[in-house]
Amino acid sequence: MLAATIAALLAGSSPGISLEVHEFELPNGMKVVLQPDPAEPMVAINLRYRVGSWWDPKGREGLAHLLEHLMFAEGEGSDALGVLEASGALRINAVTGLERTEYQGLVPPEVVPRALWLEARRMAGIDPNTVSRRLEQEKRVVVQELRERLYDQPYGAIEGTLQARLFPEPHPLHHLPIGSEASVFAATVEEVLAFHRLHYGPKHSCLVLAGPISVEEVRALITTYFGPLAPQEAPPAALAPAPVLKAEPIFGPEWTSGYSRVSLVWHAPNITAPESRALEVFGAMLSFGATSRAGIANLAQQSILNLKAGRYDTPAGGLFRVDAIVSPGASPLIARSRVRSVIETYIEYKPQPEELAGTTTRLQVEVLRAVGDLEARARLLQDSRAEFGNAAAVLSLAKLWSEVSATEIQEVLNKHLTHEPQVLVAQPVRR
Repeated sequence: MLAATIAALLAGSSPGISLEVHEFELPNGMKVVLQPDPAEPMVAINLRYRVGSWWDPKGREGLAHLLEHLMFAEGEGSDALGVLEASGALRINAVTGLERTEYQGLVPPEVVPRALWLEARRMAGIDPNTVSRRLEQEKRVVVQELRERLYDQPYGAIEGTLQARLFPEPHPLHHLPIGSEASVFAATVEEVLAFHRLHYGPKHSCLVLAGPISVEEVRALITTYFGPLAPQEAPPAALAPAPVLKAEPIFGPEWTSGYSRVSLVWHAPNITAPESRALEVFGAMLSFGATSRAGIANLAQQSILNLKAGRYDTPAGGLFRVDAIVSPGASPLIARSRVRSVIETYIEYKPQPEELAGTTTRLQVEVLRAVGDLEARARLLQDSRAEFGNAAAVLSLAKLWSEVSATEIQEVLNKHLTHEPQVLVAQPVRR
């Protein structure tokens, strides 16, 4: 069915996506989304808490992420990760972002009751003895992760610099979710336990299950395991709008693969704004490269080897970002000017019909492929529930993209991308 839908898109039509989706809410405030699909061999479970680095206490940056690691530790005679993997579960993982912490995995259908029981147990509380025994070890694991993902990756460490400049102190988004070595090592057992009590509870969580499930049976299990948990009043996120972006470029030397990178960032509408679709299409148009006016051959003549662009959301509002990899020996600031000139060209002349059609088709295909992947589908349903208040709303994205016109793109670029962006230049240095 998915292959036929993709083929129909490539042939020029714009079919919708049809999925059976059930949503309900427990009396304690927990949101639940069930998507039965008997054709799948496994069940995707995705539990998301509305807490991330935005809520990290001052001086304890990375605490939300550290707690995520500890949630997999042994406690009271049970190891959640080990129990699930021994039962045939796959890809058990978790991720902490700016405003969410997410636990996910694939389990055999017969293991769903055990997996739900374990998640309810972890939501109810974290064993103080476990935290005391494992805290120092997990701190070292997190710091090693920080070094591998940031300091040892091309353009990795520069992301923290960009985040800090986009959101100067005391903004709660000043730091990356992983925190710093100093802040991670400073966390105490009492702080970890208090953070769990404040933020891990049914009222600020959403559970998604997708795969070969019985809606009635799974709903009864969820009610049994999660229903008795008391709702908690977690502190709301601090009101902190996005600061005004600075026009002057920031230079951030770091070890890279030998190429400079220029990042340009503008304020942009968030995902719930209708005009955000036009910016998403434009970002894809630049990123897809060869199918657009900003094709690879053209970019190479402008000292740009690769261009990646897109709109993304933060709790403080939307942003639009363009990253350009600069040719060796070329000036990053000249590359910045050429990126601006590419955008100005679209403002003046609009995208061509073939550019727009090719880009929207590729975007639609990406959504369809994500829906075809069970884990990605569960995340899409989570995102749609959080951003639109309706899990099934994500299924209309393909149609919404196909309705974006060249004039809409021109207007949204003229409105949002004619201002001076924040610019950060990452330059290679030798180690």
